[in-house]
Amino acid sequence: MPWPGVTVTLDECLSSQAVQALREARLDAALLRAEIPEEAGLAVHRLLDEAMVVAVPATHPLAAGDAPRPLTDFAAARFIAFARVEGPGMFDATLSACLKAGFTPQLGQEAPRITSALGLVAAGLGVALVPDSLRRVQMDGVAWCALAAADRPTVSLRLATRREAGSPALRNFVALVRRCFAMPDEPGSPAGT
Repeated sequence: MPWPGVTVTLDECLSSQAVQALREARLDAALLRAEIPEEAGLAVHRLLDEAMVVAVPATHPLAAGDAPRPLTDFAAARFIAFARVEGPGMFDATLSACLKAGFTPQLGQEAPRITSALGLVAAGLGVALVPDSLRRVQMDGVAWCALAAADRPTVSLRLATRREAGSPALRNFVALVRRCFAMPDEPGSPAGT
């Protein structure tokens, strides 16, 4: 249901900046890839766990073919590192997936955002593990490699709000997002109060 007088404004920022803006009441809600610690003042709703793929330069030898590959095929590649201090979700997901596959990734250039990482991949500076939904981004110079089921890591998408944020518009927004992801409302959350 629409809310007259309510405007949804989208802004890209780092997870650490979004969490700080929530704490300071400069944001009502934030979509995050980072796993944030439970805090008394924040409500965090896990929306989905999304499979990851490897973004590679279009000229990379592994860019050819559509067959899913084991992550170990990329063990010799230089990985674009995500800035852990500013957004630990993607950094941790990359490191964890590589270690689970049996190798320590060679970290190269650091990117503050996923979109920046894709630009570095297109420039031939390395490969990056990214959420599968980024395949929809058409960027010259980037190819996508699916991972074999046994090696396919996931990264979570979360909705965070202030617990005390109880405006009807925000409650409606949280309920709408949860419905979009087929999640029931939780007691004590802005949508469940």
